Amino acid sequence: MRRVYPLHTIVPSESKPINDTYLNRFLILASIKLLKHFRPRNGGILFLTDKICVKYGPLKNLSEASTMQFIRQHTSIPVPRIICSFTRKGWTYIVMERIHGDMIGRGWTSRAHESKAKILSQLKVMVADMRKIAPPNLAVCNVDGGILYDSRIYGPMQFGPFKDIQDFHKHLRGGLEAHVDNPGDSGAIIQYLEEVYDKERKLTYDSLNEKYLLNQWHHFQTSGQGPYFGQCGWFNVLHQEKLPSAIERYTKEVHSILGVLNNALQGKIWLVGDKCTFADLAFLPWNARLGATLLTPPGEDTLKQYPNVQIWHNRMLGRDSWKKVMTTRDKLMDEHGLQPNGMPKGINNMTEYEELMTN
Repeated sequence: MRRVYPLHTIVPSESKPINDTYLNRFLILASIKLLKHFRPRNGGILFLTDKICVKYGPLKNLSEASTMQFIRQHTSIPVPRIICSFTRKGWTYIVMERIHGDMIGRGWTSRAHESKAKILSQLKVMVADMRKIAPPNLAVCNVDGGILYDSRIYGPMQFGPFKDIQDFHKHLRGGLEAHVDNPGDSGAIIQYLEEVYDKERKLTYDSLNEKYLLNQWHHFQTSGQGPYFGQCGWFNVLHQEKLPSAIERYTKEVHSILGVLNNALQGKIWLVGDKCTFADLAFLPWNARLGATLLTPPGEDTLKQYPNVQIWHNRMLGRDSWKKVMTTRDKLMDEHGLQPNGMPKGINNMTEYEELMTN
């Protein structure tokens, strides 16, 4: 019978055994049968010798061995060397070298501060090493292109694979479509433009860590800055009735978002990595309209109280590409009878604009 997979997944590629020879199978199975009653073990791991152990059982998976081998080949992390892996009668066997050590959590509270700091520093280097690995394609899957396993994800512990990050997010939403009421969402447009046209990755990254940090800031802009700055502008400027509670709420939200950005930019030039990316530029249009949004008095700069954001913002304003876009925008607005601030020609302030709108 042919398997049929849901539309949000791609057909999994099964993980393959490693060094699966008849001799290796015979030696491992015989060793387990002979030694399992008196050699030390830890859960599903049996220590065959002082230097070799085997992890086996019905809930193990060959993809674990593939992942360990992949990390060993692409990083400097001291991952155990895989000697062989295979399946037999529904059980998986992973034979690897034994690295002596202890669980990091054991005795953690009694460790000296210097010891904890050293361990955390080593972990930081290891995580950074893994995040430097560039994904081979857009798929979200295990290292062999197959099914994922993660007990932290709600639902079945085995799921996927997914053809891209959007399908994975759809799975996390329980199959619900994103922005079904707004297919022209600006965030989706930005993501599409990046994936299709930025082939040289001038405004993005291929590396796994930076790629998802970009998505994080992109989502923060589309779900935080955009909606809250927009609501603040509406109730401050355009709403026919002044509602102090709404104005206060959305003004606070604007300052809250600016505070998050200011903290994130502490000691940094850009939000992600060492170059300007689409995540930085996505914040620029709304920040450029901040004075009009908050009705800031002429000559004052709201960003002055957020120095990191102010420097970052001015750095982007000085980019030739931004200046070119603004020149094009001003020209198009002029053709439609509008000034650069969005008001009709001949209107000098909000009072005149409100009178025009009521007539």
